[in-house]
Amino acid sequence: MSIHDKVFRRAYEITIGGPRSHEGGYGKNAFDSGGATYFGIARNHHRTWEGWEIIDQQIESYGAPKSIFEDGYLASLVENFYYEKFWKAPHLDNVAEIFPAGAIEMFDTGVNCGTGTAALILQKTVNLMNRRALYWPDIKEDAAVGPVTLNALKTCINRRGKGRTYNIMNHFQATYYIALMRGRPEKYEEFIGWFNRVDLGYEKYEEGL
Repeated sequence: MSIHDKVFRRAYEITIGGPRSHEGGYGKNAFDSGGATYFGIARNHHRTWEGWEIIDQQIESYGAPKSIFEDGYLASLVENFYYEKFWKAPHLDNVAEIFPAGAIEMFDTGVNCGTGTAALILQKTVNLMNRRALYWPDIKEDAAVGPVTLNALKTCINRRGKGRTYNIMNHFQATYYIALMRGRPEKYEEFIGWFNRVDLGYEKYEEGL
């Protein structure tokens, strides 16, 4: 198994497919614009996902859908969905080759806030740490991970270290959540739980990789 496949497995277990993952189960929140969600997949945003047909059948038959821990086929559909849309499409496999814990962090942030937000946090971090472009040039903060961002990340890790880079990414994430809470105080209870995703200390995520 390649390093980025190993990192994906760990990211997926932390965010989706583990017993203490951040996203879990089936829910319908009246205040959530995404509508019904199944292990983080929002129906209003991903209407064509093939798992919804199975979920609807299970709700009709049993009153509620089975979890991914009970239905192997649904589990495979969920994992493939996240691998394609939240790992491969935003190029986190390339990030994982350079900074595994950073890729795990970006995966979790991407699931919660969107892959563009996760990429933008990485780019802001890299630009913040270049000592006003003395150590490496500023990169465009375009919310997309490409060769320029990856090269800057590699230089940043070599010059500044993984720990500091990881912690600043998480500080930017916290700042993003605070801005949301201040702008939409009626959703305070929903947003406050998001801070469980803010974490300092990258080492535990790379142990054994």
